[in-house]
Amino acid sequence: MVESAQSFQSFCYRELIGEITEMYIQERARRQGLAGLLIAFLEEQLIARGVKTVKVLTGHDNHAAIGVYEKSGYKREDEVFLEKELE
Repeated sequence: MVESAQSFQSFCYRELIGEITEMYIQERARRQGLAGLLIAFLEEQLIARGVKTVKVLTGHDNHAAIGVYEKSGYKREDEVFLEKELE
């Protein structure tokens, strides 16, 4: 299992923002409720830091992950993610 969350202050927002940035459950450990438990644990840690909103970034075709997050109460937003590598 791999999981990571972070909280950060942005000049655009008054409150701390939380982000779940990496979560991976090995194939043999899936469908046992571990992802939901990890999400709940990460949320508790973020709440303890004062975070009230959590964002998740995952691929639009990662249906399994999207399903897990939706089951945990996350809602899809209509945002577009753009990226640029700087040299």
